[in-house]
Formats: sequence, structure tokens, C-alpha cells
Amino acid sequence: MKHAVVGVGIVLCLFVSSWSVRAEAPTHTRVIFESSLSQGFENEFAALENHNGDFTGDGWQSTQHGFEDGSKLIVRIKNRLPQTGTIEWKVSNFNPYTQTDFSKQHLVFISNTEDRDDMFYNGGAWLYLRTGLNYRNADGSCSMKIDVGARGVDTRVEEHILSNKFWDINHVYYFKIVYTTSQLWFYLDGELITTVSFSAQQKRFNQISFGGDGDYPSIVGPIFSDLKISTDEKATFFIDQTRSKNLVGLDAPDFGAHGITVGDVNGDGLPDIYMGNCLQGQCLRDILYIQQPDGTFVDETEERGVTDECCSHAVIFFDADNDGDLDLFNANTWEPNQLYINDGAGYFSEESFARGIENIPGETRGAVVFDVNNDGWLDIYAVNWGMQNEMYINDGTGHFTREYRGAEGAVEDPEVVGTQGVTVADIDNDGDYDIYVSKRDQVNELYINENGYFTEAAAAHGVAVPKRSDGATFA
Repeated sequence: MKHAVVGVGIVLCLFVSSWSVRAEAPTHTRVIFESSLSQGFENEFAALENHNGDFTGDGWQSTQHGFEDGSKLIVRIKNRLPQTGTIEWKVSNFNPYTQTDFSKQHLVFISNTEDRDDMFYNGGAWLYLRTGLNYRNADGSCSMKIDVGARGVDTRVEEHILSNKFWDINHVYYFKIVYTTSQLWFYLDGELITTVSFSAQQKRFNQISFGGDGDYPSIVGPIFSDLKISTDEKATFFIDQTRSKNLVGLDAPDFGAHGITVGDVNGDGLPDIYMGNCLQGQCLRDILYIQQPDGTFVDETEERGVTDECCSHAVIFFDADNDGDLDLFNANTWEPNQLYINDGAGYFSEESFARGIENIPGETRGAVVFDVNNDGWLDIYAVNWGMQNEMYINDGTGHFTREYRGAEGAVEDPEVVGTQGVTVADIDNDGDYDIYVSKRDQVNELYINENGYFTEAAAAHGVAVPKRSDGATFA
């Protein structure tokens, strides 16, 4: 009997393990966007663009047939949708059997771009819901096709769905797409229609188009409404609030931001932002943004005394003089580096040379602040294009002395070789910071710290990266 029971148990386990179980769609409860689609709309998350359709009290209606000039409503996401989410919408006044008049026509198109070739052949993500004359049956039913890809054409999946569906123009249809980093689920009126493979997107969705597109004409008649986009409660994504927070920088046509640092300069508990700007051949002013209680920012550069007006590549807030507030080091190109001392209320005085920063009109491209010699004070290390790097040792009062401690690097032909970026970390776990320098057209450099003095050892540690590096970080 015991042997019989064991034998049955083994057979049963083998049988169960051979089943293929389809994962259930997750429930996404964090709503990140909603719109009735009954009028034009724009907020920090998305904007509605109406092309030759009509906003009605019931939603947006497709009213014009055509390819480029046909009706379409684009919901343009200002950043990108999360890697996992749910997209829901309703369609009324819809019967593809009677309304379609072309072989293939799109009902909805979700993608990362409007450029079909770029989407297919450069790792794009998309979902088409397609119908048309080719999908009609003699009995009055009409099918659809779902066409999806997560990472370009190599991941494309096409499937005919709703093969014998009879549509009622008086019915309001409820469409829902749920997607994760492995699967996509399609529902109609609460019923699961299909599940397809959908790997993590390389280029995430950033637009939803109702109606036609440049490849297939619009269907005249359907009314789209009640769009809702949700995601997982723990999903990480960003909403572009640059303009609403007044953080556009120099804006067009200059732009030019090369460095940024964040810290509370005036002691009000709110982080402020300093932006260093540079364009080749142009001197651009930097910007100090002071954060307001409502979360917006005000440009107070001039009144705060930090009107650096040439070419800033790296900017750093740090407490240079150990008085409890944040001072500012500005690494410049074409003019000397500058050190601004904070008076405690967020107003600065330029004291570079008085505090030991040398008057060198060089090309500093990167800088970092750290305790070089473990004496408790923050020191400065600046890397230069074509010139030796600068290391300034702090005496504890915010006065600095340039010292040569082995991390100066070589004098190089600036037409051939350049130094771009720098970062630090204790890579050998001996309690002090080592330095990694990124180079253009030369191998990167790793300086190992021994009691505040440095030895170059990139090759020995396997990080002598050749060719062209602009920056690096440790993690």
C-alpha cells in the first residue's frame, strides 16, 4: 500500500507540473490621468490634440474620413507612461460593419512615436486595434486585429480577435488594455479577449491616438470618451513640471545648461537650484532659482550675487567655510573658477582669489568636492581640458591651498585629448575617497588615495576605458 501511494503521488506531481497557467492581469489602482474627452484639455501630464474631429457632450467624435486629413485625437503624454499600467476608454455610436469604408482602419493607436519606421526598426513600442472592410463577414459580424510590439518589429505579435462579433451602434463599448513587463491583456466590456507576450518596453508609450493615422484612414462616426490611465501603486514615473514651476532655464534658442546643483541656500527648508550654462563660443549667464512655499521657483541670480556670465560646466553647493550654510563652487571654461561664500541668508560674495582659488583662465570641465585627506574639511578637485587638474586643500576656515598630490594628470594637446568628468568613491574600501576621471580620446584615469596622496591605477583595476567618455558614476 505504501508503495502504491508513493507511486500515485509521483505521477500526480508530474501531471500537475506540466500544466501551463496563464497569469492574471494585475489590478492598477493608482490613477494618473483621466479625461472625458469632451473638450480640449492640457495639464502637466498630457495634452489633447484634436485633428479634424468634434468635441461633443458625449466625448470626441471622428467626423472626417481620410489619411493625413482624417479625424484623429492625439493624447500626447508629456513624459512617458510607466512600464506597467492600465488604459481604459469607452466608444459609443460604433459599428465597424456599417461604418468602415476602407480595407484596414485603426480604432486606436498607442505608441512611443508617430514615426512608424522608427517605431518598428529602432526598438519602439506600440499597440494597434484595427478593423475595416477586410474584417467584415457575410453574416453582418465584424472582427478586429490586435497588433503589439514592445521592442521593435522583432517582438511583434498580431492576432485576429472578436471573429464573430455583432456590433450594436446603440451600445457603449468599454475597452481596456492592461500591460506589464511580460504580458498584455485586452478586455472588451469586462471580458478578457486575449493575452499576448509583451516584454519590458525599451521606449515607453507616450501617446494615444483615437481615429486614423498616416497609414490607415479614420472611421467616421465613433465617439470616444472616459479615458483613464492607471498604474501600480509603487510604480515610478515622472511628470514634467518644468514650465509650471518656472524652471525653463535660458529656454530657446540658447538652452546651454551644463551643470546643476541643488541645496537650501537661504535656510528656509526648501531646496533651491543653481544652473550653470555654456555654449561653444558664447558666454551665458548662470541662474539661481529660489524655491517659493508653493513649490515654484524665482530667478534671483542678480540680487543673490552669483551672476557668473561666461561658460560654467560644473557647479557645486557645499559648506566651504564650515559655518552651517551652503557656499558655491563654479567650475568655468575660458575664465577662472569661482568660489562664492554664503552670508547665511542666501546672499553670496565672490571670494575666489582671496580664499586661494588660482587665477587660471583654463577650461575646467568637471569638479567634485570631498575630504581628500580625512581631516574633516571639504576639499575641491577640478579637472581641466588640456591642462593639469587642480586640487585645493581646505584649512577648515574655507581658505584653500592648491597642492600637487599625484592626481594632476598630464598637460595634453587640447585639440586631441580632453578631460570631461570626475567622480569619487572608496573603491578599495580603505576609508578614503579615490578619484575616477573621464577622458576624451584617451584612457580614463583612476587615482587611488593613500593618506591624501594619489597613484594612477586604472589599468591595474580594469577600468582604463579607452576612446571617449563624458562622465561616470559609482553605484
